[in-house]
Amino acid sequence: MRDLGPKGMSLITYHNEMHQQARKAFVICAYYPALVGACALGERILNHLILDLRGFFKTSSHDRRVHSRGSLQDWSRAVDVLDEWGVLTAGAGQLFLELGELRNRSVHFNPETYQTMRVDALAALQTLGKIIGKQFGYFGGQPWFIENTPGAQFVKRDWEDAPFVRTYIIPRSGFVGPLYGMELSPDGHWRHLDYDDYGDADLDDIQFAKAMRERDPTMVVTREMIEKSLLEQAAAKDRGVQCR
Repeated sequence: MRDLGPKGMSLITYHNEMHQQARKAFVICAYYPALVGACALGERILNHLILDLRGFFKTSSHDRRVHSRGSLQDWSRAVDVLDEWGVLTAGAGQLFLELGELRNRSVHFNPETYQTMRVDALAALQTLGKIIGKQFGYFGGQPWFIENTPGAQFVKRDWEDAPFVRTYIIPRSGFVGPLYGMELSPDGHWRHLDYDDYGDADLDDIQFAKAMRERDPTMVVTREMIEKSLLEQAAAKDRGVQCR
């Protein structure tokens, strides 16, 4: 576990599950399953990126096979396509290529694999963790997140329509103001609590980050505040009926 280091966290559920399975294999000294599992997950991520996002890039200079095939096995080609589309974060493409080299050396017959399984498995898992953290993480300095908002991440306005953000991040995000709160639902999921209206003010990314850092804790929305507001609205409505 010490050799593996921290696990790169992804906002995509299957990344975390499959990555954890490969890490568990390494911990129990099942080095070849760990190695192959890490490489296979890397290839699956590459294909997901191509297949999930290609609809946004129908005029890509790459040939029609990118838009018609069910999967790609050529990692270098896949990285070139994603780089042209502007999808990959800085350094992620090179990490994919490094993992691809391990994949080719390990999956295809190579007698040296028997002597290097632990070293290769560790390298594959660590490289995969870096890829996941860089591309799908939420505290890794990704270019689409507003800077200087400790404890939470918010999408920059200019990135809201980027294909990667619209496909992977927006569906897993909430639309909130700087005074939003959080609560744990009975089924174990977190949900946002927020004011219905913040007025006509329009904050840019820097102003929003400042408002988040300097927000008054007593103004952060809670379930009690919402229930109190509903009771007050109901009472006001009753008073209105009585006046009529």
